[in-house]
Amino acid sequence: MKFNASGDKTWNFRGIIIVFSLLVILVIGIYGLGDALLPLCFSFCLAYLMFPVIKKMESKGFGRNKAVITVFALVLIVASTLMALVIPGLVSDSVEFSKELPSIAMQATEKVETLASNLGIQLDLSKNNIQDYMEGHRSELMGSISGKATLWVKSIFSGAVKWLISILNIFLI
Repeated sequence: MKFNASGDKTWNFRGIIIVFSLLVILVIGIYGLGDALLPLCFSFCLAYLMFPVIKKMESKGFGRNKAVITVFALVLIVASTLMALVIPGLVSDSVEFSKELPSIAMQATEKVETLASNLGIQLDLSKNNIQDYMEGHRSELMGSISGKATLWVKSIFSGAVKWLISILNIFLI
């Protein structure tokens, strides 16, 4: 905005067009990156955080290539170790949950029946039928949970590969 001689505000349309054009280009760029945006942002953050470490290693006598490879290898080792520690716990927790699910369902059914009877609502929830249903479908539930866990682990590893490629691109730049 500019002020003219009388003190009124006037709009600078050229500046508005430039700002609007830059915003449109930014939105198109973000949309165009799509799935690569998150790994790219992660790569930039990781490169920004690791740059001082690499510089410090260079000042200690390491060559730039050796410093980058060493830092990159350490990041991969830490990430792999974290995944190796977390994934088995998730699998065992899901197996334990599938075993406890029938008793949890029974407790929930009892609470729903109590609440319904207090409110004067007639519900036909047979505890034996629900328990039999849960016991009968435990294998389906476990199969569903393990299938989803498998897809989740697969997506983690494919995402890790995308991130790895992005990180390599950042290091190459």
